[in-house]
Amino acid sequence: MKDPPLDAIQRMINAHLKYDGFLDVKQITISVLIILFAAQTNTAVLTSWTLLYLLYYPEVLKKVKEEREAVAKISSDPYSYKILSQLKYFSNCIYEAMRLCMFAPGWRAVVQPVKIRNYHLPKDTLIITSYGHLNMNPKVYDDVQSYKPERFFNETVPVYVFGSGKHPCVGQKMALLEIKLIVSYILDHYDMEVPTELPQVDITNIHGVWPKVKPLLRYRRKEV
Repeated sequence: MKDPPLDAIQRMINAHLKYDGFLDVKQITISVLIILFAAQTNTAVLTSWTLLYLLYYPEVLKKVKEEREAVAKISSDPYSYKILSQLKYFSNCIYEAMRLCMFAPGWRAVVQPVKIRNYHLPKDTLIITSYGHLNMNPKVYDDVQSYKPERFFNETVPVYVFGSGKHPCVGQKMALLEIKLIVSYILDHYDMEVPTELPQVDITNIHGVWPKVKPLLRYRRKEV
């Protein structure tokens, strides 16, 4: 079996194993926790984008509601882990929102010399990969500009949104649960509509997560 490409966490582990005392387990653990909590900013932005896409695609929102209703009998608490962890289509909605609006780069190291077109890359060369370009590749995704969460039910369709390799995003599961919980709560307690067209993503931003124009949202708290 071919070894997966090296990522930041694996390189820290390798440094710990190779150079005794260079990085200890505590330092690696702290680094991972810092990455985890720093990602809360991205989670907040992605929550907003996920909610926006659901409102702009009512047929998708209807399927999310139907999925929640289908698993409601598992627990009396609609926001419990038992419920949220079963919402597979909801997860795909988040993946698809990320595919369309998250353009953060990925970092990898070359494990053996390789030639790409006219470039010769020696071992240990650091490569920055644009997940944004991967996620908008029409050779990989059909109808690439459309919001189609069901595409990820096809296991042959890659999911680049949380990174790749041996150690993808350490906060992936936590982020999915947080977004599902927040969006579910908002949908349960507010009636909402979007009076304008879906704003485009500003790809000139280094993170690619901001809309070109400020989206508008009308909302009203539901009567209990």
